[in-house]
Amino acid sequence: EGWLLDITVRNWKINPNDRMSLLLTCCKDCIGAVGIVESK
Repeated sequence: EGWLLDITVRNWKINPNDRMSLLLTCCKDCIGAVGIVESK
């Protein structure tokens, strides 16, 4: 949220209300045992 969301939306042209697209774009390679992948 805030300035980081603004940068993300501007760079990748993602709807700020589309939380799943934000997760898939920005959090695909996150630290820890949790991974976010798109279903087939």
